[in-house]
This record gives sequence, structure tokens and C-alpha cells, in this order.
Amino acid sequence: MKKIISFLLLAVMVFTSCVEEYNAELPEGETDLLVVEGTIISDSLCTFHLTKTYSLNNTSNQIPAVNNAFVRVSGSDGTVWKAIAGGQGSYSIPVGHLNANTEYQLEIEADGVTYTSTPQRPVSTENINLSFTQNKPEENVQILVSTAPTNDAGTHYYKMYYEEDWEVITPYDPTYEYDPRTDKIVEMDYHKNRGWIHTNCNSIILASTVNFSGNQLQEAKVYSAPIDDTRFTTMYASLVKVRSISQGEYEYEQIRAQISSEMGGLFTPQPSELPTNISSSDKQHKAIGYIGISSNVSQQRMFIYPRDVNSTYKQICDVLSDEDLAENTPKELYQKGYQIGNYEVFPTGKIEEWTKDKCVDARLLGATFYRPEFWP
Repeated sequence: MKKIISFLLLAVMVFTSCVEEYNAELPEGETDLLVVEGTIISDSLCTFHLTKTYSLNNTSNQIPAVNNAFVRVSGSDGTVWKAIAGGQGSYSIPVGHLNANTEYQLEIEADGVTYTSTPQRPVSTENINLSFTQNKPEENVQILVSTAPTNDAGTHYYKMYYEEDWEVITPYDPTYEYDPRTDKIVEMDYHKNRGWIHTNCNSIILASTVNFSGNQLQEAKVYSAPIDDTRFTTMYASLVKVRSISQGEYEYEQIRAQISSEMGGLFTPQPSELPTNISSSDKQHKAIGYIGISSNVSQQRMFIYPRDVNSTYKQICDVLSDEDLAENTPKELYQKGYQIGNYEVFPTGKIEEWTKDKCVDARLLGATFYRPEFWP
């Protein structure tokens, strides 16, 4: 036995926002496991990532990517879609329409070994409906999802993702700014007080209908949106994507999440204990991964306005006193984190107000000037 660090790309990159080390006692022969990440989805460009687990003796601190592999999706009806290599273990396959009565599988040829996923029929996902609630004024906003009724018997399993977008508008919209390059106050030809922030979730959310009646999700929690930042000050948009998955994929994701969250705990499952539907032509070579097959992904975007929730975010934007302005040059004020909030020149004098830079420039709150195409 020897200690290895099993960097599972699909566990680390999806479940956490940073790379964490997982120390596991594994047999010597299992330190070179193929890690497969990806899903077969109808009528979409599907990307698969191939990497390997590696030994603690590897000091490169890089996840070994599997390049020069042959990857394809094949159907029991003879359909074949081949992958285009993108480098760093990435392979993209333009998958066409999946037939509900046809079984499909992923095939990989790497280092002289053939890996194949278990043939499966595509799973369809019902339509979804989003809602939200804030149980108490001081609590975060809960984003909820419900699925449409279905006649299919048995428990249904789901994998969910979400994206957030929100608009930020600073209290001040100046028409003049200090230019540190020329050390002058110049007129602006753009507005920098308005911007948008976009985030993708770093975790996979799992759900099942086991605790719901009617064999459908009913206002199941997807995530909590904090109320103590800029999210709900102007306008907020939540995009939730839901994909139906098999029980096997659900159980695989559950254990993978446990490995990611516990990372080396006494009772943490070993990577080799993960359930997998990928087999190899050589029993000495194993793979980690679970290839799901879906006919569609249901998604919905919901907008939430400030009047709909209680936001606790407060931005302090006091202006500097005349004494502060007299004691500091514009350059010194700029270097201390202040910018012009209001500047007007009259025949009899001028108004010059400086405030914290985050009260003037939305970019300093994490926003960009890119307006999403779907924004109202």
C-alpha cells in the first residue's frame, strides 16, 4: 500500500472552487486510474475530460491529462459521433438527436486499453417551475424548483445547476473623473456606475422525489441567495438547469460529494469504491466515472426585484469634507481610494464632491459593463 493524492478532476472542479488534496490508502495497482467526466445529451456539444489519478511522489502539482485518446459516442442503431480533441484531456463531441428507444454508450481508446460505458437509453426531464421564498426578513432568499407531474412510476432522480446574474448601480453617476495618467479632472464620455455580475455555481445539487408526494419535486430547495451583498439591490436573475438522471448516477454523485467534502477523513470512501458504469478491456486498468445519457435538460430563468425581498446590504457613501479636500491633492485622494462623485463648474464657483471609489465605479463591486442579452 502507498499513499497517493487522488486529484479527481470531476470531483474537485465541480464540487469545490479550489483544488483540495485527498489522501487515500490505495493498492499500488490503482494509482493510475482513468477519471472520466462528462454526460451524453441529445442535440448538444458534449465535452468529456480524461485525467488520471497520480502518486504522492509526483511533484509537478498538475493533474495528468489523457491526450491522444480516441473518444466517440455510439448507438445500438449503428450511429457514431466522434470527438474532436481540444487539448489538456478535453474532447468535444457534437452529439445529434438521441432516439428514446436506442441505447448509447461512450467509447474510449487510451494507451492501448478500451473503455466503454454501460449502454443506456436516454432519460427525459420534465418541465420545471421556479419560485422563491424568504421566510423571515433577516434570512437569505431560498430558490425553489418544482417538476411537472409524470406518469412514470418509481423514484425520480435529478442533478441541478444554477447561474446568477444581477445588476449593480452605484449611488453616484459622475460626469467627470480624475485621470491619474494626466493628473487632471476630465469630462467622461461613458457611465461607470452601472454594471452586471455573473456567477456559476461550483457544486452539483442532487435531488430525488423520495420524500415528495405525487412523484414530483415540489418547491425543492436549489440554493440560498445571500441578502447581505449587492444581489437584490437592483435586479436579480436566477437560471436553474435540471437533468433527470438514473439511480446509479445519483448514487455515484452522492459518494463523490462525500469524498469531496470529507477529503481524507477516517471513513471517507476511497476513489476505487465509487460506483462506475465504465468498464475496460483490461481488468488491470480501471476507470472512475459515471456516464449519464439524457434526451434534454430543462431550465428556467426567474427575475427577482428589490421590492420582492428584504435586502440587508447597505453601502456607506459619505462625501469628504471641505477640510479633507483642502488637505489632499486629487492624486492623493485617488491613491487613498476616493473618486469624484459630483463635479460641476459655475461662473461663480464649482461643486467638487469626492466619495469612496466603490460608490462611483460598479467595477469595483465586482461588476462588468457587459449587459446580458436576456436582461430586460
